[in-house]
Amino acid sequence: MTSQDLLKELRGGSIDVAVEQLEHLDQYPLEALEGLARTLGGIAATMFHQGALARIEDFWALSSADLEAFLGSKGDFDNPSCLAKAQDQRRHSLMRWEPFVYSTVMAHGRKLQGEAISPGVGAGAVRYVEGLPASATPFPRMILVAPNPIPQLAPLLWGAAGLVTFGGSEAAHLVEVARSVGVPTVIGCDEEIMRALIGDGSGLVLAAVNGDRGVVSVHTS
Repeated sequence: MTSQDLLKELRGGSIDVAVEQLEHLDQYPLEALEGLARTLGGIAATMFHQGALARIEDFWALSSADLEAFLGSKGDFDNPSCLAKAQDQRRHSLMRWEPFVYSTVMAHGRKLQGEAISPGVGAGAVRYVEGLPASATPFPRMILVAPNPIPQLAPLLWGAAGLVTFGGSEAAHLVEVARSVGVPTVIGCDEEIMRALIGDGSGLVLAAVNGDRGVVSVHTS
C-alpha cells in the first residue's frame, strides 16, 4: 500500500485496513515526534489566541488549505460560517485520527479481555453511563461504557466508535442495535478494573475496542 492509499483509508476508508497498515510502519525517533508536537501545539495556541479557533483542540480538524489560509492571513475567522465549517470539519477529523488513536491506545493502554460480540475496531474518548441515559449527551466517536447493555442506551450508539459493558449477553437488544449500526462491541470486561481506570470522569480517558478479538485497551491522562 502506498502512502497515498494509506491516507485515503485514514480519510474515510476502512479503519481496519488503516490500523493494519499503521502497525507495520517504521517507528520515528521520539525526539522528532516531540519536536513536531511542540511546533504544532505552538501554532494551535497562536490560532486560538487570535480568534481563529473556538478551542485549541479544533486545530486538529483543520485541512492543509485552512492552515495555509491562516498562515497567509487570508482566513475570514470573524465569519460565523467559518466557525460552523470548522465544527463540521472537527467531526470528520475524528475519523481521520481514529486509526492513530487506536494504534497508540492498544500499544500503551491497559488491556482487558472480554467477549467479542460485534466485529470491527474503534477508538475514542470514554463516555461512562451508570444508569439510564437521561442526561447523557452523545458525542462523535465516543466509546460508550456501561454496566449492562440496556435498551435505553441505543440512542447513544449513533456515531459511537465502540461499546463496552461489564455484563449482559449477546442476545441483548442493545447488542443487536450495535451490530446493525456497525459499532464494535465487547461485553464481560472486568468491572473493578474498568471503574478504577475511568475514575471520577474528570480526566481524559481514551479507549480502543477490538470487537473481533474481544480486547479493550484503556489509556488515562
